[in-house]
Amino acid sequence: MKRFSKLFVSFLLISALTFCAVLSVNAAPLPLYGDVLSDGGITVADATQISKYLTDSVKLTDEQLVAADYNGDGTVSVDDVTAIQKMLVGLPYKYTHNLYEVEYAGFSAEDLTAVSFNVDKNYRTYDYKQSYHSSINNLFKTYGEYSRFFDETFDEYNEEFFENNAIIFLYRYYTSGSIYFTVDNVYVKDNILYLEIKEMHPEGGVYTDDLAQRNQFISVSKADVENVDKIIIKDSMGYYSYY
Repeated sequence: MKRFSKLFVSFLLISALTFCAVLSVNAAPLPLYGDVLSDGGITVADATQISKYLTDSVKLTDEQLVAADYNGDGTVSVDDVTAIQKMLVGLPYKYTHNLYEVEYAGFSAEDLTAVSFNVDKNYRTYDYKQSYHSSINNLFKTYGEYSRFFDETFDEYNEEFFENNAIIFLYRYYTSGSIYFTVDNVYVKDNILYLEIKEMHPEGGVYTDDLAQRNQFISVSKADVENVDKIIIKDSMGYYSYY
């Protein structure tokens, strides 16, 4: 098994929070993970190329290594070969990349359509195992997308749930356990999902240096997000009393 360090300037995510500044970053198109041969599709030949890399028969470029991590676990291994093979024959497989382009930008809600949402407080401490990411922003419209992403799933989010609902999943990896975030508003316009997120800090400064993982599972009507193919996030900073 070979491991590689993911490039911080990744096709997958753009991290753009610096204190209370709202940054605008143009996201690069998502790569076609699994397309190691860069021919515009994912085939058995791509799985074979990964297998050859694992046996030192071929070398892969940095870009090819990113594409070769098909399941998104940070490692190029036989698991990626297996996942591609399962995908090609219609069997369940793991895929934990972002599904849509993500951009951090300021926006005005004046012309946007507000979407009703519900934050599931019960799962905010879910231990997402890929902690090398600083943030993840995903929208699951089907049970298949949702179940492929996690090592475990919750009974409330079953196939029946996804008939009429969708899940926005937000993950943050902080350097302090006293920082958390809230979702203030959700909007949709022109196939774009707009999220207003507030990063909350304790008044007087951070009180612990423990690393913390914060998660939000946000349920929305599937009809409201059915055509979404991009996510734009506006971040701001807020404060709370620690005691």
